[in-house]
Amino acid sequence: MAKYYTAMGGLENLRAWKSMKVSAKYIMVAQGGAEVSITVWYKAPGKTRLEIFQNGAKAVYVVTGESAWMCDASRGFPEPTPLPEDQAQEAMDNADVYPFIDYQKKGHKIEFLGIEEFEGAEVYKLKLRQNSGAESLHLLDARTGRELKITNTIRRNGKEMTYETIERDFRKVDWLLLPFLTEHFINGIQVRKMLIEDVEINLEIDDALFQPGKNKQELIQDMRIPYDTDNRLKPNTFLKAERITILRDF
Repeated sequence: MAKYYTAMGGLENLRAWKSMKVSAKYIMVAQGGAEVSITVWYKAPGKTRLEIFQNGAKAVYVVTGESAWMCDASRGFPEPTPLPEDQAQEAMDNADVYPFIDYQKKGHKIEFLGIEEFEGAEVYKLKLRQNSGAESLHLLDARTGRELKITNTIRRNGKEMTYETIERDFRKVDWLLLPFLTEHFINGIQVRKMLIEDVEINLEIDDALFQPGKNKQELIQDMRIPYDTDNRLKPNTFLKAERITILRDF
């Protein structure tokens, strides 16, 4: 793992990492290439808030490592609502943004599965089993230590699916190495790309950002949920995209 730690920016820096804010856009490949703006907040040890903006409205998905909820009027949930059980469990199981850091102390296990080739590069294939029981496969560039691909198994409507993330366009933000382009596939079919536009690391993030609003009126104001004058939901304003999968984007 030494090459990975060095590539990412150094083990001590990674241990001191506490938060990150990412402004990006999704290109919904499976939906004709439409673009959707997003903002993601990460806070150690396991909090994530994803905001999706489209047509003047905002949807929110939050994972804290202990709970997972959404507020998404386009799916019929204008108030904070627990994620479906399958999505909530996989999101909480994978809440650790950097599971390789001090993985033994966290109770995670890594198994070396051998050397393969990926897009012309020699890669180390690793299986990560987190203390939650979640398993994932990771391909690390044997020369640079960069993580090139992550494979997870997700469940939708009782069926297992393979979710793959391929990482590209690596750039340094201060000391931290990040892929500014990730490509996402479900069962081998590309569903979206994510292009990072701006990143802030180790900023102060209030824990309140990961808590649901107190009442419906606050949410309508904060989320700019598309209600009409009779306080009824307008027709869907968000893309009819695949169900949100809150896994690591990098």
